[in-house]
Amino acid sequence: IGQSILTTHGIIDGDRAQAEQKLRSVGADYLVLCMPDKMAAGAEAIEFKGDSLQTLLLNGGSVPYLVKVQLPAGAKTIRAWKVLPKS
Repeated sequence: IGQSILTTHGIIDGDRAQAEQKLRSVGADYLVLCMPDKMAAGAEAIEFKGDSLQTLLLNGGSVPYLVKVQLPAGAKTIRAWKVLPKS
């Protein structure tokens, strides 16, 4: 596994309060998450547990520093968010 993937998992699965600072410190412009198989297959309701950024986003939540990117209809296995400039 590449270092960038390990770093990303540390951000999305770690302390949500530190996620913004960590995303900005690595110079991220976008955050892309792979969808669990059941969601990619069209399952409507999957509840993710925990307090991570990944859990929040995959449960449909949002944070003020990310805006969801509209992907083509066929892109069922990923979700993407643009990191907004720091205000």
